[in-house]
Amino acid sequence: MKMPRTLASLLSVTMVIGLTGCSVNSNNDTGQPGHGRGKADSFGAFTGDTRTSAKESTLHTSGMATQKPNDPNIPAAVSLRALQQSNTYYNMSMASGDVGYRWGYVHGQLALERTEDEGQSWYSVPLPRALPLDQMRAGTGVIENPNIQVVDADSVYVFAVVGSHLLSLHTADAGHHWTQTSLPLAASGLQLASVSLLGDQDGWLLLQGQGKQSSIHELYHLQNHATKATLLHLTPNAKDAGLPTGAQAVVNFTNPQNGWLAAATSGGALQLYSTHDAGSTWSSKPLPAPQGLTGWKAVRVYQPAIFEQEGSFLVRYARQTAGKTQYQVAGFRSINGGLQFKSRVEDQLQDAVANYTGDPAYFLNPDYGWTVNDQRLVATWDGGMTWRTIHSSTFEPILHAYPRILGIDFVSDTVGYALLQTADYKRIAFVRLTENGTTSWLQAQIVSH
Repeated sequence: MKMPRTLASLLSVTMVIGLTGCSVNSNNDTGQPGHGRGKADSFGAFTGDTRTSAKESTLHTSGMATQKPNDPNIPAAVSLRALQQSNTYYNMSMASGDVGYRWGYVHGQLALERTEDEGQSWYSVPLPRALPLDQMRAGTGVIENPNIQVVDADSVYVFAVVGSHLLSLHTADAGHHWTQTSLPLAASGLQLASVSLLGDQDGWLLLQGQGKQSSIHELYHLQNHATKATLLHLTPNAKDAGLPTGAQAVVNFTNPQNGWLAAATSGGALQLYSTHDAGSTWSSKPLPAPQGLTGWKAVRVYQPAIFEQEGSFLVRYARQTAGKTQYQVAGFRSINGGLQFKSRVEDQLQDAVANYTGDPAYFLNPDYGWTVNDQRLVATWDGGMTWRTIHSSTFEPILHAYPRILGIDFVSDTVGYALLQTADYKRIAFVRLTENGTTSWLQAQIVSH
């Protein structure tokens, strides 16, 4: 079963979409990339300097060239509307090293394709019904409507908000046959906010109202191939999910019983909700900003990466200074199921981008993560305690030709894929990335367009 992968997101565009994938975990604890988690205290604390700095943080420099690339147009700016009208496949999720899917709007209709040879060739996967862009825009909230979840090589879900119903499309045989289910929602005018899917039996979906309905949040537990939806409440006797008015939140589960919901309130506070009974009951606690960000406000929280007792997530903080808004990224990490957290400022992720939504980093699991910074791939193998910049004479020229970063998706700690696009939105490049176990070199190859 392909377990959810995390995507951590920076609010630099108007709309956001989440991707999922598999989780891999290493039990060795040697402190070396490719061999374990590195050094941490008993609570999984980050060991680096937690102070805020206006300068770029010091990174590992093994694998770095003396002459750094200098192109202010990388990454290229992103407009979701332009992507949707570009007739290109701007989303992707790999189920394995060979099999994966990509999707986007082609001539105003959602289109899905599949590869079985590492992206060298793609073929169309017909959907059971048309999903036109004009109809789907209304349900696009923090993530794009519809949202596609790839469970494994053959099992794919398409979730779409259509009026006051949630449309669920599911195939268990790579698109040869589909099941359609229309589930009534508790309110109309809702938009997709977050999705966490565990195989075919359990999933959780968060929706939020907009404008005058921004106080409404609805959290559902999806079961039986997403044919059943149960409304959940974070606080007892709440009419909806029970989140604070205007809060932005994300949900993720590590197994059918245990999950987190992290929320940034409209007042800038960070709140963590946890459950151990599939969402029937929840406990909550505030998480203070890390050292160096006192007085800053949490403005965006990104989906946690959780594996067993270990979990981490990123938060975007902001403050107003002399009429200007400053931003910082912070990482929160727990190794005891969320009972205690350690946090730090992630200066290394200040200008990093992992996908077209501006995510600061993509995480395969709580340990391994990747992003692009200074026109180079940057990697961590210890949950963000250390970030290493990897010079690549093959990847950097590709970035200059395709400067828009649409997505990063790794299937192991050494093999991954990047989906890139030209600055004019006309062409995409599907790039295979291979790095060694010490993240000191990277080989990149365009396998298809």
